[in-house]
Amino acid sequence: MARIGGIDLPKNKRGVIGLTYIFGIGRSTAQTILKNNSIDESIKVQDWNDDQLAAIRTSVNEIKIEGQLRSEIQLNVKRLSEDIVLSALTTQPAEALGMQKSLGKIAPGYDANLVIVDGEYFDPKSKIVSVWIEGKEYYIASKKTPTFLGTWSLKYSGSSYDLIIEDPLKTQSTEKQKEFYKAYLNVNKKSVEIFNLDIFESSISFTIDGSKLGLKGTLAFSGKLADDQIQGSVKNNVNEIDAFQADRKKKDNQIERKIEKSSNLSVFYPEGAYGLIKDHAKPNAILINDATLWTCGPKGTLAEWDILFVDGKIEQVAPDITVPKGSAVIIEGAGKHVTPGLVEAKLPP
Repeated sequence: MARIGGIDLPKNKRGVIGLTYIFGIGRSTAQTILKNNSIDESIKVQDWNDDQLAAIRTSVNEIKIEGQLRSEIQLNVKRLSEDIVLSALTTQPAEALGMQKSLGKIAPGYDANLVIVDGEYFDPKSKIVSVWIEGKEYYIASKKTPTFLGTWSLKYSGSSYDLIIEDPLKTQSTEKQKEFYKAYLNVNKKSVEIFNLDIFESSISFTIDGSKLGLKGTLAFSGKLADDQIQGSVKNNVNEIDAFQADRKKKDNQIERKIEKSSNLSVFYPEGAYGLIKDHAKPNAILINDATLWTCGPKGTLAEWDILFVDGKIEQVAPDITVPKGSAVIIEGAGKHVTPGLVEAKLPP
């Protein structure tokens, strides 16, 4: 077995392809390595002799691969403080525009321009739920995340299979999915295991042993979910790409209809032709409680704090703010991260 850079290369692949299984080595780099060592690209990995294998290992060790490359990327990201990055998008441009007393911070007297995220602010998997402009909320992400859970009719290569995706813990909801799933295909009344299942928002990817479907090699699926249908592509063992489609199978729940009896109760009509003579008064105050606030000010990042704004301005920032019942719209902020609205430092010409 050819093990290079901590990776077991596929022995039945041509060398120029096998080397690309190492993170950090692409097709052109693989060609250069083989050319510099006078090794024919068409020779399969299993046919390399000991001298050729040793030469390739030496060349690969001179390249930043796998762990080294990942570590370097992570180190470069960590060199920038999250507070510094956020200030470059909020307080600094606000100062450049001469608006540092009204924009760029979460503090009393500042405009209620905010960004609300459903997780850690700098986590790539977090979504912007909404932005607030002068106290008015505008939704960015859907309040309801599409769910992949259930049974799907997967059509590929002229055949149809049942794809079942489930949550073994049976604790997740469609509104907030966790990252723990299990999936399998029903093929000829037998369950075929699915590997490398990855679901994020409306995207899904997984691999299947093609031999279980009467095909060769590993099949890599990737697709997008929209309107109860997944559409995407499949890459086979020779990098050929084909299309697939999966449609959600709806449960056939027949509900027995019951004949309703007419009521003998008297009918009471609401006040006014349409129920109300005038609209109810709406509070001009909004309270977001128990959120993580990135103030971009001296207080830094505050966990489980509240923010109250009135008429589009931040009125108070403190833990456990209380307001008279009915005087403010209360928004549950637990698990949410709130930052000042981003400021575009584009000066007029």
